[in-house]
Amino acid sequence: MGIFDQIGSCGRNATLTGYVVKPFVEAWQFNYELVESPAIEPVTLAEAKLFARIDVNDDDDLVNSLITAARKTVEDLTGRALINQTWTAWLDNLPCSRILNLGKGRIDSVTSIKAYAEDGSTETLDSSYYEIDNDSARIGLLGSVVWPIGTRGFMTFAVEYVAGYGSATTDAPDWAKTVVKQLVSHWYEYREASTAESQNQVPMSTRMILESNKVSRT
Repeated sequence: MGIFDQIGSCGRNATLTGYVVKPFVEAWQFNYELVESPAIEPVTLAEAKLFARIDVNDDDDLVNSLITAARKTVEDLTGRALINQTWTAWLDNLPCSRILNLGKGRIDSVTSIKAYAEDGSTETLDSSYYEIDNDSARIGLLGSVVWPIGTRGFMTFAVEYVAGYGSATTDAPDWAKTVVKQLVSHWYEYREASTAESQNQVPMSTRMILESNKVSRT
C-alpha cells in the first residue's frame, strides 16, 4: 500500500480541538502566492497570428498581451498551470494530515517544505522524507516522519513548488493551446467593441473545453 492509499496519522474520524481531521489537506485550504511567472507562453506569436489570420505586424504587442491574458484566463478557469511557474502554498496552521493536495493541476517539482517560528527562523523538511504524485499534485509523508514544526501565528507552513506541464511551449496540452488561440482570436476581433463585456467574454464553445478540463479538486 502506497502513502497515497493510506488514511493518514490522524485517522478519518479522529478529532483535534473539536474538529474532524481529514486524511489530507485540501487544495482550497491553502493561500497561494505566485513566486515566479512562466518564462514563456504556451502559444507563440506566430501561432496566434496564424490561427487568428492576422497578417500585419503593427499589432504584435497587442497580440502578445492577449496571449498572456488568454493563458491566465485558462489557468484561472481550470485551476491548471500550463507552463512551469513557481508558487508558494501557505497554511496558517500546521497540517495534521500526512497528505497535501496542492492546487494548480500538476507538480513538476517541490523546492522546499518549511515551517516558520515566531522569530522568523525556519525548519525545512528533507526531500527524502516525502514523495510526490506529480500528475495529481499531491505530497505525502513517508514512514513515521512528521511535518516540520512552526510556532508563528499565521503563514506558519509553506510549500514552494513548481507547477505546470513543462518549461517549453510544446509541453502545454493541445486543448490548452487551442483555447488560448481561440481567446486571442476572439478578443482581437472584438478589440474595438463598445463594452468591456463584449471584449472579455469567453465564447461558449471555448468555455465547454475549459469546463471539461477543470481540476475537480481545487
